[in-house]
Amino acid sequence: MTQKLDNVADQAQKPDKQSPPDKRARVSRLSIYSFITLIGLILVLFTGLLFGNLVQKANTKEAATPTTLASATPTATPDLASAFQMAKNPSVEPLTLPNGLYVLYAGQDKIYRVPVAGGTPEALNTPGYHYNRAVPPVLTPSGTLLYTTNTGVWSIPAFDGQAKQLASLKAGETITSLVLSQDGSHIAWSIAPARGTGTIRIYAGSLDAPELVYQSTNKQCPCFRAFAFLHGTEPTLLITDNRGDNRANLYGLWALSLSKQAKKEPIKLLDAETPEMPMGLAPDMNTLLYSDHIGMAPIPEDKNIPDDITALNNANSLSLMAIDGAALKPGSPQVLLPEQRNMPNKASYHWVHSFQFSPDGKKLTYVVFSSDDRPPFFRHSSLYTVEISGQGTQMHLGQPQLQATSNAHHVEVGPWLNDQVVTCYADGALYALDLQHGTKTRIVQTGQYASIIAILKH
Repeated sequence: MTQKLDNVADQAQKPDKQSPPDKRARVSRLSIYSFITLIGLILVLFTGLLFGNLVQKANTKEAATPTTLASATPTATPDLASAFQMAKNPSVEPLTLPNGLYVLYAGQDKIYRVPVAGGTPEALNTPGYHYNRAVPPVLTPSGTLLYTTNTGVWSIPAFDGQAKQLASLKAGETITSLVLSQDGSHIAWSIAPARGTGTIRIYAGSLDAPELVYQSTNKQCPCFRAFAFLHGTEPTLLITDNRGDNRANLYGLWALSLSKQAKKEPIKLLDAETPEMPMGLAPDMNTLLYSDHIGMAPIPEDKNIPDDITALNNANSLSLMAIDGAALKPGSPQVLLPEQRNMPNKASYHWVHSFQFSPDGKKLTYVVFSSDDRPPFFRHSSLYTVEISGQGTQMHLGQPQLQATSNAHHVEVGPWLNDQVVTCYADGALYALDLQHGTKTRIVQTGQYASIIAILKH
């Protein structure tokens, strides 16, 4: 058709030399020129669209990266309303939460409480508080919040009360850990030089009368900090090494007896040189979650995750192991997530950043994420649960179950509300996920990074 139009145009451009073209001929030529111009514009537009689509497809193919997680479609601006995609029995109905329960969470310079059923967050009167990933606040069973500042350890009732100081710091010191026994009867914290060399001190004991239980110099590590209290034994504190780095890095594990008759020499349970990284202790049982293979995940370039999180080591494996509280020795580990080595690209690695045991210690939920292997290194997360039955040498792990996926920039799992609902943080908001019925709801939009401390009743 194009060739035919060209011929017509050529013929129209050869007027009779012996007689000038009349008005009708001139109109005919103008019509033909206009028609040819229109056809040309249509062809140019069609060619441009076709080329653009081909380029877009080529770029999409080039940017795609493999991932170990389900439904990991890269997105730079995740929709907060759909931050989580439930894997089982997804429901469009929103999750309805009961009255009388509150989420306690920490922001950058304030600590808040908000009803899980919805409401306006209220800031607690916590003078001097400032976010510190290495020393998160803790809540006692009686509802008292313990937190640290640049001046020492403080406490405040979660509802109606004034803050009071429990311990003070000397100039040039910083608190590197704060832990509480499960029943709330014992407390421990560690102090180290904020900069340079000096003495590391660990204080532990009953909540109303802690005392100095260990000290050493940070000139030669291990540089100890408190990790957790063993359950059901004479007071025994688990301590770990931060290698002189006051951020939330943990290496190895030791047991320190708080008995008056015992020698104050730590007993090694995990190797700090390999290194093996302790992660948490299950409630009501001395089951330790740890990793024997750690590393650095690619750091996202969009700055949506706090620097003190992206700069930390992440677990590339997960194991559970029972600790004999009486003999103070570890049992045989059971591997939950095998380590990865020599993978083809960065996107092939899985990393574990956060986890939570259920209140009875019989269920573990954890977040696995992977990163794109190209800038800006977006992360893709999956939430898993695993059943834990038996104790000690009779402990048995079920098969990990995928519960939800997310393309939010950063996901953390928080405490359980009950045996089927777990809380989570994702990109400036707190959520509740019902893992049994596939429902979810957003509790509150924080507008900034927030760490969930605890669930409390009132």
